[in-house]
Amino acid sequence: MYEPIPGLSTLKAFSPAPKSILKIAEPELVPFDIRHASSALITVALSCAFGLRPPSVLRPTLYSEQVRRHIAARLRQGEGMRGKDLCINSFHFHPQPNVESEPYSMFDVFGCVTVGEKNCAYMVKLRKSADTTFRMLSLRII
Repeated sequence: MYEPIPGLSTLKAFSPAPKSILKIAEPELVPFDIRHASSALITVALSCAFGLRPPSVLRPTLYSEQVRRHIAARLRQGEGMRGKDLCINSFHFHPQPNVESEPYSMFDVFGCVTVGEKNCAYMVKLRKSADTTFRMLSLRII
C-alpha cells in the first residue's frame, strides 16, 4: 500500500501489507467404501473422456447431463487418446460441509491423470444418493 510521506505531497512510500498466517487444512480420511465407489465412477468417466471407452456406458442415473455433455464435447474436439494408457495418479477427496443430516453426502474430488505423454488435471463433484451409490454432478478436465 502506498502511504504519503509527511511534508511531500507528491511522493509516496510503499509499505507492504502485513503477511497473514494461513491455517493449513488437516487432511480428512474418507472411509474406504466411499473412496472405492467414487473412484470407480471417476475412472469410468475419465476413460470415456479420453476416448478409451464409448460414452454410451455413462448411465444417466450415475452421471449428470453436464458430465455427459462435457465428455461428448471433448470427443468432438478430438481430445480422445485411443490406444494410449490411462493412469490416474491421484485422488484427493474433500467432503463438503454437512448441509444434510448424513456426513459424507457431497464431495469435491480432484487429481492428476496421465494419458500417454499428456498430463491433465480433473475436478469432480459427487453427491451420495439415497441408496448408497454416488452420482457425478460435474466434471472438468484441464
